[in-house]
Amino acid sequence: MALRKPHTVVHREGREIIANIIEKCDEEKTRKHLLLSLPKSTERGAMYAGVSYSTIKNIRKENKERKETNADNHLKSPGKKRRVSSRNIVSVDDFDKCVIRNVIQDFYVTEKRVPTIPKLLPIVKSKINFPWGKASLRQVIKSMGFKWKRCQSKRKILIERPDIVEWREKYLVKMKVYREERCPVFYIDETWVDSNLTFRKCWQSSDVMGIQTNYNSNNRLIVVYVGSKHRFLPNAQLIYKAGCTTGDYHGQMNSQNFEKWTMQQLIPNLPPQSVIVLDNAPYHSIQIDKPPTPYSVKQDMLS
Repeated sequence: MALRKPHTVVHREGREIIANIIEKCDEEKTRKHLLLSLPKSTERGAMYAGVSYSTIKNIRKENKERKETNADNHLKSPGKKRRVSSRNIVSVDDFDKCVIRNVIQDFYVTEKRVPTIPKLLPIVKSKINFPWGKASLRQVIKSMGFKWKRCQSKRKILIERPDIVEWREKYLVKMKVYREERCPVFYIDETWVDSNLTFRKCWQSSDVMGIQTNYNSNNRLIVVYVGSKHRFLPNAQLIYKAGCTTGDYHGQMNSQNFEKWTMQQLIPNLPPQSVIVLDNAPYHSIQIDKPPTPYSVKQDMLS
């Protein structure tokens, strides 16, 4: 057996194979017989090296060809120095991309078909100079921003409740009338400001501590304001400290504060014939003498 030349570095992949061979040889020494029979040389080689059967076959074939040609070179690593075909370089200008986009749109609007690559290719070739194949056309379509993904669901349209559609229709009709009458339209909304909105990560070391994050949620402020397309309503701002530390501002705003702000700051500062637009947050409307539910206690039902 030919010995390896001295002072030759064995890299990680080679050391892993050698370690696997040593383990199998030690196992055969312990059992006092071969793990596989002698005729199964390829299988034994794959077992010793810890690689697949096909890998041993390919290396055996390449080594045989090297010996027949008396070549004094090393076995090649697969995948290296692959030739890059110049046919993969596709050059399509903006005009041709516009034609391709129109062809795709025509499939949906006119032909009512799904524009797959095999269906698009002959039509694109008939309209522009496109000497490439399906893979190149797919590459161009992707570069135009198209993605082959799951179709959008019609549930976005069908799932909408009829009463919501009716509300929206009434809102649009009324808003059109108010704008024609030149009524001042004001919009109300709420938000919050929290001192905890800061960086969560920063560059740090043993010498440089960086910034410190405040994990105390006692500094959250609720902000209520009303404004139009021209300006905010003067003297109508409401800013107060949140009463709890959990949930968003919807859970920390309440109907009592909103009603007090409406009566004391909003209505006195509104110009005549004003229109107020607000969403359907729970604290924007209070039901008086609310009827009991089947789960109400006896005292609530009697009351």
